[in-house]
Amino acid sequence: MDIMQQEQRCCDGDGEDRALCESGSRNRYFPRKTMTADDFSREQAYMIGRRRLLNRAVTGWGVVYGLAVTLGKQGLTVEPGLALDPHGREVIVAAPHVLRHCDLFVRQKGRCEPTDEKPTPGRWLLSAHYAERRIDAVRLADPCNDCGRPEWNRVCETVLFSLSPLEAEKCPSAEPSCPDDCGCPAQPRKPVGTGEGPPSILQATERQAGQEQTQPDTKATTPPSHAPKSIPPYPRGPHATLCCWSRHAHVEADDELCAWQHHCVALCDPVPIACVTLTGFDKCGDPIFDQVEECAPRRLVKRNDMLFDLIRGCDLTRITNVSWLGLTKTKEGYADWEKDFRPLFKDNDQDLRRRECPTDFSIDFSGPVRTATVTPSAISITGIFQDTLTGWNRPLRLPITRLECEPPDQAKYDPADTTRRASVVVDGDWVWHEIQGNKSAFQVPNNVDYYPFLEIEIYGDLILDCRGQPVDANSFGPDIVPSGNGTPGGTCRTVFRVSPKPLSPSAQAGQPS
Repeated sequence: MDIMQQEQRCCDGDGEDRALCESGSRNRYFPRKTMTADDFSREQAYMIGRRRLLNRAVTGWGVVYGLAVTLGKQGLTVEPGLALDPHGREVIVAAPHVLRHCDLFVRQKGRCEPTDEKPTPGRWLLSAHYAERRIDAVRLADPCNDCGRPEWNRVCETVLFSLSPLEAEKCPSAEPSCPDDCGCPAQPRKPVGTGEGPPSILQATERQAGQEQTQPDTKATTPPSHAPKSIPPYPRGPHATLCCWSRHAHVEADDELCAWQHHCVALCDPVPIACVTLTGFDKCGDPIFDQVEECAPRRLVKRNDMLFDLIRGCDLTRITNVSWLGLTKTKEGYADWEKDFRPLFKDNDQDLRRRECPTDFSIDFSGPVRTATVTPSAISITGIFQDTLTGWNRPLRLPITRLECEPPDQAKYDPADTTRRASVVVDGDWVWHEIQGNKSAFQVPNNVDYYPFLEIEIYGDLILDCRGQPVDANSFGPDIVPSGNGTPGGTCRTVFRVSPKPLSPSAQAGQPS
């Protein structure tokens, strides 16, 4: 019998052991125990099974790293990487792999077995599958057969790939949805004591004192303690939610491999890695692909370092600088009208009535943000003026007409319709009256206590970055920028005082009086 044509056996499980022990059994060693090939196989199956159980139950499944899909002259290439399939098997691509017809099969939706159909041009979902094949053929001596019987010395763990038809042109998202709503937790038991809230230190102390009265006198050997030994934690809602999710979590049971072209393949456990467009086949029958979309169909394994990066908000865009930051930290404690504040308005002493005035109030972002979301509603500039008679603070809102956005940074390959810097443009009539004119709300008594405040707020909830996430604009301590506390949205707030606008001896010609 030809070794390469012998029947591929893929389902050599431990069914007999399962009947005796459903959770799985392992070898027990004792002196003079005779070990057979079956004993060693079961020992290996136990270790592999436990490892895969932890993989799928604790780590989860999906792409761990790598497995980039690229188009090149040789064809569609899957780069090295690691994934875990739904049953915890390690899907390892050790070297760049160019897809060929011999390691690619077609899967039908809802069915595990491959089909004999040849893929047709169109949109397909490319997935990686764990597979095994037996290697290192040997012949065992058989006294009844001069040729001996064939056997395989090793098992090679490898990868095969499948194509599944896409019902729509859009690549499906593999991001799992949130677990079902667990409802409100059960009513917690009434805490110790007479109150209805969480147990206090006093209540715990009283409880401990009551327990000590019923116990023998040990003061001769144990020093008295007036502090409670422990305070029981109050039941929290989030813990009840996690408990509910854990109870209803689905973890795959052990599964068998199926035979396909001299391989044992996990046909029912695809790991999606890309959506591709098949255009045809070359003269060797290998597929020719055109477009590749990687990220959408990938389910990702959240490693510890990845989760920590998400907690820190590493995926969020932040505010890195505001042009007026220096005005909040002046030595005098306020911005000088002529030296600091007046130059921010680039009016060039022109007649600005019924026109706009650009300013040097600019905002820098750590990444590209969508220009369509950088609107006047995303920023407010408010002057706070003190009423000399009543002492009330009177807010006056500066009229912002739009924000001027710089073009995308070509050196960083920023998408179109995005920007990394935006500058405020204000109403020209307001500048003509308040900045150029002789009468202005900024003309206040020359007393620091009456100097107006300028409050500038940037609303990160309204500004979206190129990934569609709100900018992390939360002020974080006195340094203001870079902004961010690791959560999307929030407000970046700066406040500084401005010295009074100097009084002119007389109104200039053509200016309002």
